[in-house]
Amino acid sequence: SAINTLLQCPRNFAYRYLYKMGEATELQTAMEASTLGSVVHWVMEHGLTEVEGHVLQVHHLENIRLALDGLLEQALESEYNTALVRRGENVLQLEIARTTLLKLLRQEMKELSSGEPAPYIVKLEQELHSRHPVTGAGDLAFRGFADRREEVRGLPRVVDYKTGKVEAKELKLKDDWTAQLERGTKGKALQLVVYATMVLASLDPDAQEQGVLACIRSGRNVREGLLHLSIDGETLIKPQHAQTFIDWLSDKLEAYIASGNHVVHNADA
Repeated sequence: SAINTLLQCPRNFAYRYLYKMGEATELQTAMEASTLGSVVHWVMEHGLTEVEGHVLQVHHLENIRLALDGLLEQALESEYNTALVRRGENVLQLEIARTTLLKLLRQEMKELSSGEPAPYIVKLEQELHSRHPVTGAGDLAFRGFADRREEVRGLPRVVDYKTGKVEAKELKLKDDWTAQLERGTKGKALQLVVYATMVLASLDPDAQEQGVLACIRSGRNVREGLLHLSIDGETLIKPQHAQTFIDWLSDKLEAYIASGNHVVHNADA
């Protein structure tokens, strides 16, 4: 999100990430999209806690489905004001969360039942970080949380849940793909590139050369299953892709801090 802010409005980036001004807080009386997403993420994380360090099976997902009402209640207590949940539009939002979770669970159960390779769950809500020495702007340090870190057929894979609609075309990069990122229209792909870069940095050199898979499951495009980040048609993200990204971002930051650079405000951002 920080990189997207830099691309969309350099001045907002300065206010939020350099001067730490943040955004004004408001009293929340209706469940916002971000809260809805937090509830869905909470249920998937805590519902699968027992699967960490094991291969995911259909019965693990079925257990979440059977316990869904209780998990939703716990998620609401953790992420929201439960006293407001039964009021007005919040009732609808709660049902949207329930429906989204059921669709995600049923789709993944369908995939496993059809013989698709079952992932080994390494970690849920895994904190990822990496540091990359560059010139001019100093070191680049990335930090973020992956919804699911797993391995499938011996390859590392990072999976992110989105409650909204994401289409496969949003995750396809090609040719001069950093220019696509710079236009600010590939925010979901950018997020997966960052995740893949951090995961690659955690691997030994031989494993790095095999590559990393980075994917999204979309709550409003469930039937498409796992949506893969691809660069020039390749779904395995490798060190050369990460280095291209790091070089591009380093150039962006060097230009940003250059003497005489005017930090502009984009009113449309």
